[in-house]
Amino acid sequence: MIARTPHRELERFTNLPIVDISPLYSPDPAARRVAARNLGAAARESGFFYVVGHGVSAATSEKLLAQTKAFFALPLATKMRWYIGNSKSHKGYVPEGEEVFYGASRDRKEAFDLGLDLPPDDVDVQRGTPMLGPNVWPDVPGFAHDVGAYYDAASNLDSKLFHGFALALSLDETYFDPFITKPSSQLRLIHYPFNAEAADTQGIGAHTDYECFTILLATGPGLEAMNGAGEWIDAPPVDGAFVVNIGDSMEIWTNGEFVATSHRVRRVSCARSDSC
Repeated sequence: MIARTPHRELERFTNLPIVDISPLYSPDPAARRVAARNLGAAARESGFFYVVGHGVSAATSEKLLAQTKAFFALPLATKMRWYIGNSKSHKGYVPEGEEVFYGASRDRKEAFDLGLDLPPDDVDVQRGTPMLGPNVWPDVPGFAHDVGAYYDAASNLDSKLFHGFALALSLDETYFDPFITKPSSQLRLIHYPFNAEAADTQGIGAHTDYECFTILLATGPGLEAMNGAGEWIDAPPVDGAFVVNIGDSMEIWTNGEFVATSHRVRRVSCARSDSC
């Protein structure tokens, strides 16, 4: 993840746009094109936006958050049974302080990573393709079912966004499909523990994401995006919405047409449980 100036010049936005993508699910091609035009405008002008009408049910998200909170409430010794360092495909538990970010400070968060659940005998797993392999499922009641259901729902949303982005670029709707048949996508559950001594200052430093785009289910404050004037714009949670931000890969794929926007997370005292 790197901080840099994007190819295109960002707008001086003062808040993140909200894009209703429900028409992308419509059988009407004209309706899908309208939604795609709005999606493309957000990807070009801010690279950071909310999506509503996304098709992921509130119940699915609530079950995910409940499982996330239950898992992170377990004793550290129990969570370390699924330590990510023991996985060949970068899946499992990431303890607090494991990751180092801005200023070489250890980040005060813990996480759990999973992705496309492939068997060990899959041909690409056998080849050692990075990020591909079986998930590490904690033996916590309902965890695999509820978290897996959310991953599947988010993957469906992922496909719809790719279709919308393709239309926004005046391409065939399924243009990106051949490139995402076995994606190394990652679902990351994140817990920022309560810290009464935390000051409202920079936490994770300014950076862009390396993937095509990130879909974030946020539960607390702290996220900020940089606009074209170099100003930090708050990105608070919006009920029923996901935050979507364009990543480096999509900026490269679109030759700079879509913008990977620098963003950061401030340190705040409240506890958060997010997924992206």
